[in-house]
Parts: sequence; C-alpha cells; structure tokens
Amino acid sequence: MSTDTGNLSTGSVTTGDEGTATLTFSSGSNPINRTATITATSGSISSLVQVEVVDSTVTLSADGSSLTTAGTDSITLTITAKNAGGYGVNGASVILTQSSTDGGSVTFAASTGTTSTVNSTAGVFKTTVTGATAGTVTIISRALGTSASTNVTVATAAETFAVDKQWLDTVDIGNPNPSAMEVGQDLEIQVNVPTSVSNVTFSTTYGSWAGGSGTWIQVPAAGVSPNRKASAILNTDAATTANVMVYDTANTSTNDTLQVYMTSDASPNSIILQASPTVVSINTGTSTITATVRDSGGFVVANQPISFSIVNPTGGGETISPAVVQTAANGQASTTFTAGSLTSYDAGGVKIHAEVIGTASPMVGTGVSPSGNDAAVVIGGQPGSIAFGQATVLSTDDSLSQYIQAMSVLVTDINGNPVSGATVSLSAWPIAWSTGVLAACAYDPDNGTDQGTFLNEDVNENLILDNYGNPYLSGDPPPFDEDGLRLYYDGGTPATTAGNPDTYITPTNSAGGSVPATVTTGSNGVASFNLTYPKQSAIWTVTRIRASTIVQGSETVGQTIFRLPCTDNDCGSTCRLGYSPYTF
Repeated sequence: MSTDTGNLSTGSVTTGDEGTATLTFSSGSNPINRTATITATSGSISSLVQVEVVDSTVTLSADGSSLTTAGTDSITLTITAKNAGGYGVNGASVILTQSSTDGGSVTFAASTGTTSTVNSTAGVFKTTVTGATAGTVTIISRALGTSASTNVTVATAAETFAVDKQWLDTVDIGNPNPSAMEVGQDLEIQVNVPTSVSNVTFSTTYGSWAGGSGTWIQVPAAGVSPNRKASAILNTDAATTANVMVYDTANTSTNDTLQVYMTSDASPNSIILQASPTVVSINTGTSTITATVRDSGGFVVANQPISFSIVNPTGGGETISPAVVQTAANGQASTTFTAGSLTSYDAGGVKIHAEVIGTASPMVGTGVSPSGNDAAVVIGGQPGSIAFGQATVLSTDDSLSQYIQAMSVLVTDINGNPVSGATVSLSAWPIAWSTGVLAACAYDPDNGTDQGTFLNEDVNENLILDNYGNPYLSGDPPPFDEDGLRLYYDGGTPATTAGNPDTYITPTNSAGGSVPATVTTGSNGVASFNLTYPKQSAIWTVTRIRASTIVQGSETVGQTIFRLPCTDNDCGSTCRLGYSPYTF
C-alpha cells in the first residue's frame, strides 16, 4: 500500500477469507487542499483510488474598492489562510494575480509571500495595491490549494469618487486621513464626484453638519468634470473620534471614508500612562509606553509635548527613546522602552514617569493627582525560584540493577515567567539511611530487624567519616564513635549501641544516586534529567537533590528530599528488596 500524500495506517495488509482488507488514510499535517492517490499492489497487479483532501480556506479582504490611475492612493489587501479546523496557517505560500475584461489593471506591492502572525492573528499575509489603468479588476489570491477574489475599480482621477480636499477654519490642510479638529472649529470636507453621481450624502458617527440633519446631510454635486465637487462642514462639541463616510446617495457602494480626531482646546489636566508589554527580557526586550493626555472634562488634548523618564534605573543601561513626544490628534504620545543588561530587582519593575512640559503648578504628570500612576515594566530573566518535578513511573537500566527516576527542574523569575537558557547545576546526596525489614517479608535471622532511620555519617558532606558531636544538636558532647552512637534522622534520641564499629561512611555518597552535573532550561523554563540509583538503595535511603543556577551574579537554589522509591515488583510480596542493606 502506498500514497503520494498523507499517511496510511500500515504499509501492507493481508486479505481475509472474503478477499478484503482494511486500513486507514489520514491527510497528515499538510493543510493544502489536494488529491491523494492511494495505490494497492499485489504481485504484478495494482489498483488505485483518489481521495480529495479539502476544507482548508483562504479569504481576501480589501479596505477599499476604488483606485485612481495616478497611483497615489492604495488599497490594503489582507489574505488569511486557515486549515480545516479553522486555525490560521503560518508559512503558507500566497500568490496574487489579476484579471480584467475592460483593460483595467493594478500594481501589487508584493504579488507573492507567505502567511505569518499579524497582530496576534495567525495565517495572515498583507500587501498593498495601486491603480495602473482604468477599468474593473478582479484580484485573485491563491493559497492552500484554494482561492478567493475581490473586485476593484480603477478610474482616472477626474472620475474617482473620493475625498480630495479639507479646510480647517478656512485654512487649506490638504487631505490627511486621519484628520483632526478641535472643539469649536469647522472642518470642511470636499469630495471629487464623477459625472455618474448626482447627489452625495455625508454622514458621521459624532458631530453635526452645518445646515444638515444632525449626523448626516445630502449635498448635490456641482461643476463639470474634472472639477465636479460636493462639500459639507463638520462641527463638534466634544472630544472623541468620528468616522465619516461619504457616498453616492443612489448607490451606497460608491463611497469613501475619513477618520477625524476631535480634540479638546482646553489645557491638559491629567496623564494616563500605559506600558505594553509589561514584562520584557533583558538586553533586547522592548515595551511601548503610551501617554494619554486629557483636560478637566475628560477630553483628549492634542499637540502637548510629553517628557518621559525612568524613575528607578537598574544600572543595566535601559533606555527610553525618544524622550520627548508630542501628543497626536487622539491625545496620545508613545515612546519605546528598551531593557538593559540587568533585570529589575523587585516585582514592581522599572517605573516610567511622564509629564507635560511647560505646565504651570500643579504639574501635570503621572503620580500627581488627578493623573494616573507611573507605568512599570518588569525586566525578566532573573531566576526567582526552582521547583522540581518527579515522574510517577520508574524504569530500569539495561543491567536491570539500577532504577531510573525521570525528573525535571522548572526555573521561573520573580513574576512566575519561565527563565529560558539557564544553566542549572545538580547534585545528589544521601542524607539518611534506614535499617530493618519490610512488613510483608518473613523474618530472616540472617538479616537485622532493628528499625531506625539515621543521619549520614558524613553530615558535612566532605567525604570524611565524622567522629565528633552531632553538628545538628546543640550541647552534644564530642567525641562519639559513629558506629557506637548512631544519630536518628529526626534528631531524636540516638539508637542503642549495636554491632561492631567500622571505619566506613554509611551510606556512601553513590548510594544516593547520580544526576548530570548541569542541565539547561528550554523556552518553557524546564530542564529534564534522570536520577539513576542502585536498586539496593531504594526504600532504605533518603536522598536530597539540589539545583542551583547563577544569573548576573545572583544564585537561586532549590532542593527536594525524598526516600528513593522502588517498584511493586521488587518491594512487594516478592521481598526482592525486603531487607535493608544497612545493619548495625
């Protein structure tokens, strides 16, 4: 069995008594719509069947429907590719073509490309198109084995329906989009009207038209092409953002749009400062700092110079650029914060202050009533803590004499964000050992039955046998014989003297198992490793796994202490590991 695309559940099958066999075909991870050819071969005989792989989609949207042959205006095309599950597909190849029956044509800024994540949406490709020759043009986008299209009308400038001129209090301001006006000002908007249009309707989401009916007014076109025009005057009594639409009264699909920022003419009264994102990485991380200036009535104020500054620098070279920005028509001014080589030393992060330059007392700035607080940006990457993960299933090595315990460490910063690329040092040490026999196992006179858990006889972990008082207990009179006076792990009364003293450390450091010297965390802050230990150490040895990492001179340490586990097969009724290897 074979297929030229997709996956088969098996490469060969055997027919049953009825001469049939069944297998499964899946399309796999390839999201492209296509035809799969599945071939079955038996000896010199073969047969094939074709399966259509479908349901991936592509959409094409445009932010306008008309262009001029002058090529000075443009339309943005947005192509979105999705798989059969409705999820955006990044990396999909996009091809744009055009067709026309009346000689119209457009020019693509880019006729090919690949989809990516744009403004948090996956599977998107954007480009612009300008007019070339007059006519109706069909734009086709192809991706994932399917296509979508939209129509665009290209006309000479004289025959294009569009806003082409604006005046602010009779002063010619060109034709900006978005445009801006202050409360109390007049904004005259002029539309170029083709000969096929008789009347133009002006509408707005806020404000009013002089001589009109509130938010709309109908105006007859006047003049002869190419000077055929219609105009109306917009007023506002409050600061906001208005969306203006002008259209052919007889055919609303012939239209143009204009955004107008309506701002306050009053003095600034407050600043609200925001940072996005609020957590960045060291050295290259950036955050956009945006200040919004309002007057005492809560309306935005344009054309105000805003000074940005860092309140509590880390000393790592973080910057703000530009330092002074003037508020736009929407009352906002934005700058960029770039992290330095050091992390912020507390969870509050690096604070950014903003104020209006030249304002009289009281100063209009963040942290001063009625303004908002300073913005804060946390420079991450400084390890805050290390946590351990431990698998619930044991495995063994090839010799079947060693247990393998899968483990991991998770390194996070002070905000709980993962720290990637951190080198973590690991160590294992047997801190205690136990004597005795498991309850399920029968009494054996050749094995000790005294129960107890005792401290490692090398409590300072220098691989030298201890022969002095217990450093964990105050007032313990040294010296003592390590085999004549064993110290309980819980710090209680020493066990009764038993057995013959020896000169060996119990347990040896290898009884606690082995771990790799270092591991490195991935993008999720996790580094995996194995703890390998002798089966005889299981149950009877208490081990400590310690992890540490150093970033920019600061060390973070974590540890976990547990009794080495064993499998039911070894420590159950079989009693294979029923007796402690440690005796008095």
